Amino acid sequence: MLRKGVQYAIENDMYVMVDWHILTDNNPNQNLAETINFFNMMAKEYANIIIPVIRRHKPDALILIGTPN
Repeated sequence: MLRKGVQYAIENDMYVMVDWHILTDNNPNQNLAETINFFNMMAKEYANIIIPVIRRHKPDALILIGTPN
């Protein structure tokens, strides 16, 4: 469903912010393994090569990436 939403946005010249949000666990570490897997998968599919450059200087920075699509 997420990929379909991202693709729909790309096709309609829209930005997409991918987020991992669980509202009921009250503990951000409870689903840490799933969170890591999720962002690993999304980053492989959609991330830009510039992110490692930013991370070297600002490891905690919030990064929003625009795409050519």
